[in-house]
Amino acid sequence: MRNLFLLFTFCFVFSSTVCADIPKDLIKRILNANASFEQYQIKYERKFKYPLEKDTLSELFNSVIYRTDVEYYIGYQQVNYLKSNSPRSIIASNTKGMYRVNFSNNCHYKTMLADNETLLIKNLNANVYKPLLYSKADLLKFSEKSNDSKYIYLEKTDSIKDAKKRFICVEKTIICIDKQTYLPVSEEQFSVGKTNNQYSLYKLIDYTLLDKLSYKSILKTADSFIAIIKTFPDGDSIKNSKKDLYQKIKIGDTVTQIMAVLFRKANFKFHEIKDSIVLLDFFYTTCAPCIAAIPELNNLYSSYKNKGVFIFGINAFENDWSNINKYVAGHQILYPIIETNKQTLYNFDVTGFPRLLIIKNGVLVKIVYGYTKGVTEMLKTNLDQLLIKS
Repeated sequence: MRNLFLLFTFCFVFSSTVCADIPKDLIKRILNANASFEQYQIKYERKFKYPLEKDTLSELFNSVIYRTDVEYYIGYQQVNYLKSNSPRSIIASNTKGMYRVNFSNNCHYKTMLADNETLLIKNLNANVYKPLLYSKADLLKFSEKSNDSKYIYLEKTDSIKDAKKRFICVEKTIICIDKQTYLPVSEEQFSVGKTNNQYSLYKLIDYTLLDKLSYKSILKTADSFIAIIKTFPDGDSIKNSKKDLYQKIKIGDTVTQIMAVLFRKANFKFHEIKDSIVLLDFFYTTCAPCIAAIPELNNLYSSYKNKGVFIFGINAFENDWSNINKYVAGHQILYPIIETNKQTLYNFDVTGFPRLLIIKNGVLVKIVYGYTKGVTEMLKTNLDQLLIKS
C-alpha cells in the first residue's frame, strides 16, 4: 500500500494527462442508471485505509436497499471481512431508524429518525454503495480521463486546504463507468498529504434489480432483522432509557461546576485544578475500544504530565469499581482513575464510550467521540496549541 501511495504521488506531480470535460449526455445516462436502483440487491467490495493505520480494511457488503424520494435507505445488509469471509456486522433499517449489531462486541446500536434525522441519513448513506450517491453537481466536477471498449474513466483532483488556506492534502478520485449499463462499477480515491495518506475503493461485484412491489417485502424482512438485532445487548442503553437526564454541552461551555467525585477513596473536585488543561477519558472496563485507547493515553500522559496537563480516566459504573485495580494493573495504566457516579455522565452528556473531553481553565474545548487508532497525534496537536496559548 505504501508503494501505491508513492506511485500516486509521483504520477500526480509529474504526469500531464489531458482530461476532457464530461459530455452532458454521459452525465444524464449515469444519473438515469443510478436512479433505476430504487429497489435493488447489490454486492460490493469496500477497501479503506485510515490515515494513520498501516493495514487496509477490506469488507464485503451484501445489501438490499430501497430508495425514498432522493435519499437511499438500507433495508438490510451483511458486512463480512473480505479475507476471512467472517461476519463483521449486520445492519437493518425501516422508516423509523437504523439498527446495527457488531459481532466484535455482540452489542447493537441504533440511530432513530425522531432523535436525529441528519445523523440517521448520514449513517445510512455511509453504508450505501458510494458511487450511486453522486448528483449532477458532483459529476460536473469530473473530467473524462480515458475510455476503452468496455469502460469510461472519470477523474477529478482536489487540493484540500484548511481555514487559513494552508495545504493539507490532494484528493484524487477515479470513477469507472460501464459502457453498456452506464453504472459506476468502481470508485477509487487517493488522499495524499504530509500526514494524511488515505485510500478507499468501492467495487461493484454483483447486483439484481428488484421490482417496485419488492418495497413492502424489503421492509418486512428488515423488521424481522431488527427484531433479531434487538435481542443483542444495547450498546447505548443508558442514553435511550434516560436521555432526558443528559445535559447538552458544546464547545465553549463552562464545565467547572460539577459535583465532587471520588478519587481513589478521596474527595476531589475538578474546579480545584485552576489555570490548567484537563483531558478526561470516560470508559468502562469491558469496553473494547476503551481498552484499545489505553496505550495512546499512556503515551500522552508520559509526554504531558510535567507540562501542566492532567489526564484522568473516568469510570461511572459502581459495579465496575471492584475490577479497577486489576484493570489498571492488567493494562499497565499510568494515569489516575476516578470513580464517580452516573450523574457525571449526565452532566457531561456522555452517551457512548470511550468519550474524550479536553477542558482548559474550566471551559470545554474539544470532544472526541469513540476511538480511532492514531488519535494521539490529533490530541497532541490540540494540547500543544492550548499550551502555546497558556
